[in-house]
Amino acid sequence: MAYICEFSDCSGPNVMIVTDNMPGDLNPLPGVIQETFTFGGFTVTTNTAFSKPEVGDATSPVLDINFSASGTGTVYMYASDTDFTGVVSMMTGTVDGNSTGGNPNIEVGVFGANNNINPVAGGTPGPTLCVSPVVSGTPFHTGCTTGPIGTSPNPYQLTIGLFIQNTSKGLTTGDFDTHVPEPGTLLLVGLGLLGMAGGMRRRRTD
Repeated sequence: MAYICEFSDCSGPNVMIVTDNMPGDLNPLPGVIQETFTFGGFTVTTNTAFSKPEVGDATSPVLDINFSASGTGTVYMYASDTDFTGVVSMMTGTVDGNSTGGNPNIEVGVFGANNNINPVAGGTPGPTLCVSPVVSGTPFHTGCTTGPIGTSPNPYQLTIGLFIQNTSKGLTTGDFDTHVPEPGTLLLVGLGLLGMAGGMRRRRTD
């Protein structure tokens, strides 16, 4: 499911929620949902959400939001999918983008829960797995990393969320990608941490 909302819990009248290949989905591909919505100070907002089978699979989750927001104000965008079964050590999420005139504030997060069919509207996106620092200006880059996912419950649902605040009238665009790091990347991270720990021990003994 893909969401465009005025508020973080998708309450109030300015909400658009679209299910894959259902009314409102502008992309016919399974695993891709594209929706556009106009409200408040925004002339148009676009959320293109990607999940399985287009990207990733049940045992190796991938969720992605390609986004644009033209105008001024605050908007929340979410992408959510269910029936993930893989137990993964972590997921990393990063957002990169640019703004022309929008002077935006940007924040992203990853949320998890059991397989409820509507995890955002009328409530919360589920337990918070990670939230990024808020960044401002353009170009922008931020992200976060979760801990282990899928130990319980299983199967499970994942939701990724994006906060955009255009403090002035403009166009903000970008991509928020979450994925399970490749084993080689995890090995390099582990070796780097071991090297740092060894260096600290040597300095203490010098």
